[in-house]
Amino acid sequence: MAAGGITALVGPNAAGKSTLIKNGDWHTTEPFSAPESFPFPEGIGPVECVNVEHEEVLLLPRWLETRKATFKYALGADFIDKLKTITRWAWTARIACA
Repeated sequence: MAAGGITALVGPNAAGKSTLIKNGDWHTTEPFSAPESFPFPEGIGPVECVNVEHEEVLLLPRWLETRKATFKYALGADFIDKLKTITRWAWTARIACA
């Protein structure tokens, strides 16, 4: 993956808080929070999904009455750990360059 791809993935999805709507109110939560098992079709089965930042949660309520909205990815614990590590490296590099 090109460096730009890593920056794009880590920047908005890993480093930022996830936005969600609950009971019609806006909230933020830590990235990769609220693990929830979703039942996928046979051959895949149940998969754990976690909160990530994504623009749909911000855009859809502009046009639709929304009481609850979240955006979750099925990333897996190993990949989440890698994203958290890359995020820590990015913040360390920013501090060192400041």
